[in-house]
Amino acid sequence: MVLAGDVFYSAAMARRVLRFLLRATRAGAPALVGDPNRAFLPRDRFDELAAYDVPVPEALESVRVKRTTVWRLRAGLPGASG
Repeated sequence: MVLAGDVFYSAAMARRVLRFLLRATRAGAPALVGDPNRAFLPRDRFDELAAYDVPVPEALESVRVKRTTVWRLRAGLPGASG
């Protein structure tokens, strides 16, 4: 199993992480991602498993509570590079 948290915060990082997660799922490992609604999460490749309201430092996020979702990467996507 591969667990990743808050890693889709930039386009470059998202490409790297997605390639890694795709390789892992092709090898048989489930991949779960915790994400607080970052812009670069490719939602069309994931299934939502759960969502939680998480207290966060207001100075960093401009809010006191942030909705965070746990996603599972769909394995074996046709045309997915990695």
